Amino acid sequence: MKIVEFNLQHKNLKLEEAEKQLQFSNDQLNRVNVQLQEQNAILKVAKDRAEESDRLKSAFLANMSHEIRTPMNAIMGFAEILADADVLLEEQKEYGQTIYSRAQHLLQIINDIVDISKIEANLLSIHKSTFDINTLLNDIRKLFVSVLKGKDKTQVEIEVQNPDGKQPLLIHTDKHRLEQVLSNLIDNAIKFTDSGCISFGYDLQANGTMEFFVADTGSGIPPSETEKIFDRFVMAQNAVNDKHEGTGLGLAISKSLTKLLGGGIWIESSTDKGTVFRFRIQIDNLKEDQKVIDEITESNHDVLFNKNILIVEDDKWSANYMETILLDKKVNTYVCNTGEQGIAFLQSGEPCDLVLLDIKLPGISGLETVAKMKSLKPQIPIIAQTAYALNEDRDKTLAAGCDDYMAKPINSNKLIELIVKYLDRR
Repeated sequence: MKIVEFNLQHKNLKLEEAEKQLQFSNDQLNRVNVQLQEQNAILKVAKDRAEESDRLKSAFLANMSHEIRTPMNAIMGFAEILADADVLLEEQKEYGQTIYSRAQHLLQIINDIVDISKIEANLLSIHKSTFDINTLLNDIRKLFVSVLKGKDKTQVEIEVQNPDGKQPLLIHTDKHRLEQVLSNLIDNAIKFTDSGCISFGYDLQANGTMEFFVADTGSGIPPSETEKIFDRFVMAQNAVNDKHEGTGLGLAISKSLTKLLGGGIWIESSTDKGTVFRFRIQIDNLKEDQKVIDEITESNHDVLFNKNILIVEDDKWSANYMETILLDKKVNTYVCNTGEQGIAFLQSGEPCDLVLLDIKLPGISGLETVAKMKSLKPQIPIIAQTAYALNEDRDKTLAAGCDDYMAKPINSNKLIELIVKYLDRR
């Protein structure tokens, strides 16, 4: 009996041990099952996000095609009509203005795509200067008064609000990028405001920052949309059926720019009650020797009369465009198609007061051409033009010896002002 009893106890112990091991295995399986469920949930979220991203990108590409082809349709169409000899002078002016307007819209699309690409690649840099913020805001207002007129929205008022009125206020930040953010936000406000008012301005903060705002009386944005309004490609999801033009990149670019300027951006909005965009940027404390305003002065165009300007440009249409601008100002122009020809022209002893130089040239590059030209005539002003538009490209041209730089497409008024600036110094 004792042996049987002992054997039963031994078997019971083994059964208990086996039960414990089975329970341990079950616990492990349960933990693995929970982990698998968690992983599945994470993978589902990632899959949904990837599908949403693909959907938005596909919609974005469809919208880009629409946004690019629409102005191109008008540009090419009216250019073809202008080639007809029977077009009346008044019609020529009207068609020319349409081509220019649509080309400006197309350029803005290209600029948005380039900027978002630079942001993705961490190539967007900040270049600070000292300037009067009130002058900048007033200049922006004048620009958008014309924009409203061009969009047949003259019933919409646009006004500047600032605490300093007409008094100059110097700040130190990136003027171009600040103007870009304000312009993006005002342009966005115009799209969604059919009547009422758009106002923009700033409030000074005590901690070395400035807070800007752009407010409108437009249709507003639903609360559910405000969290993702700054995401790239979001506008594109319904843009093909949307009456509003745009790439959907302006707000995403503005968010990145305000971050680079040492601040951030946010929105206050509700449906049918308008929208207020606010953003804050860091402004450097000014030292006494930094207090220089970018003043706009009346240019002396008389300085252009009978001056000799060398154009080094391998693209005949670009060269012809600059020649046409300058001949209208009674300037003597000479065109060379390569850097070697431009250098030879200076070596010939022909009179030359200024050089307009394309950076991308066949044969020796524009940068090499600059160095050789400056060795021949150190004092001659050289203004570079290039289709490359990154900040590092500008820095390379200035480091090579160019006195100034303009990105293509060239604005005729800005080109003349830049030329006058350097001829006035001689």
